[in-house]
Amino acid sequence: DSDGYGDGYKEYTIAETFDVSNPSEAKSLGQVKQSGNYDSVRINGDYCYLFSNYYVSVYGKEKNPKDYVPLVQGELLESKAVYMPQLSSGNQFLVVTAFSLKDPEKVLDSKAVLSSYGSRCYVSGENIYVYEYIYNEKEDYDQTSIRKISYKDGDLKGVAQVKVWGSIKDSFCIDEYDGKLRIVTTVEPIVHYDSGFLNGAKTSEQADPFASNALYIL
Repeated sequence: DSDGYGDGYKEYTIAETFDVSNPSEAKSLGQVKQSGNYDSVRINGDYCYLFSNYYVSVYGKEKNPKDYVPLVQGELLESKAVYMPQLSSGNQFLVVTAFSLKDPEKVLDSKAVLSSYGSRCYVSGENIYVYEYIYNEKEDYDQTSIRKISYKDGDLKGVAQVKVWGSIKDSFCIDEYDGKLRIVTTVEPIVHYDSGFLNGAKTSEQADPFASNALYIL
């Protein structure tokens, strides 16, 4: 659909399901298409959940909603399906679409999570946790925003969000157990460049350059 570099180029992710019960005659059963780069996929029971990352970049004078709102099966997501960040703005979406393996071209539900710096997700047996690093000039230490989306039988629902101190370094630092989310973060001081020192300290002796760790059970 490109009209020229940076003007009409779009990236999409397509999940196509095949019946391979007869390997010599594999048959396509349908496909689901959504905005963004492929991120991951999960299957739970008879349902598939497709994840993609959609970076919004709008060029030109005309602002068409299809330039900055994610599309699923060629249709714009409704406003109620878009979850906003805990900050003032964002330019990236994590798009999640659910469909049944028994009817793999019919979308059951879709949600998009808008983020400021790009997000990652952890998926348990019942919930999707979307988390992103937060840089806030007004704070002395870095933070992580976490948003929780429950899923069951193809239904997606945003249920909670929270901010914690520190950053989640990798997938080994977050998991869900017995109904609780467990997180280990690395808490590092933010360099305030206007002062030249960490945490707005007036002298280098007052600055604390050392990181620590925190454990959260939510």
